Amino acid sequence: MEGLTGIPTAATDWLGALLTSGMVVASSRLFLIDLRKLEIELETLAALFALAFLHSCLFAALFDTILRLLSGVLFWAALSLGNGRIPGLAKFGAGGPALIGVVAFLVAPAILFWAVLSCAFMLATCAWYSILRGKRLFRSLFPAAPPSLAAALCVYMFH
Repeated sequence: MEGLTGIPTAATDWLGALLTSGMVVASSRLFLIDLRKLEIELETLAALFALAFLHSCLFAALFDTILRLLSGVLFWAALSLGNGRIPGLAKFGAGGPALIGVVAFLVAPAILFWAVLSCAFMLATCAWYSILRGKRLFRSLFPAAPPSLAAALCVYMFH
């Protein structure tokens, strides 16, 4: 029996699992580096995007891949153009908008679920950092990648 790509089903299952495992490894690396250094490693982020894009091209409909690309570009552009210009929008480092763009690509059909889960994870992370640093609750800088990626992987794996 052949899969959608013309490759036998067992091979597509194996390839899909391999690409998904690569995305988990890349996300884990981003998670740990941001946790330790408060920075987004753009090379690993590019690898995560490449794996997600390849997975989408091989296993999703063309419209779904286009929707994911559009979603990622729009989120990246909104954060890049609004960074520091819109009152109330947090200032991001160089990797922040790119991270959110890649995450938006990963979870495009279920962005609302990701946003709610990501906000809950970010509030918990911010509170935890505030308590650890002895600051008032929710008054501490915190790494954005761990809560964003944790929420994205939850939504991606279960959607």
